[in-house]
Amino acid sequence: AERCGLRLVAKEAKDVENHHQGRKFHETFARIQTDAGELARSFTRQLPRNRPEWNLNFIKTHIYGCRDDSYRSGDAWILVEPELDGKFTKWNNNAGEIRGQTMGTTR
Repeated sequence: AERCGLRLVAKEAKDVENHHQGRKFHETFARIQTDAGELARSFTRQLPRNRPEWNLNFIKTHIYGCRDDSYRSGDAWILVEPELDGKFTKWNNNAGEIRGQTMGTTR
């Protein structure tokens, strides 16, 4: 989606039970992502200066709402973040599985 020249990605709750939580579901996700960003900055400060490829960052998120009568509350909520340029590999899924591993196994 593009808004005022910004390329954005919108994320909606996938499961019906999360839809019913409305904004609260996304506020929890955004807070966890903010906390993870703080931990990432702390980790990065501890790195040797010659290892910039180990720097961790988390994207700042925003919550958007709009009127949608197909929702029980009449309001639809989505989590929005900037779209990243480049090619990326997704290493884990929402169930906690890690790419290339079978659930219940470790390397």
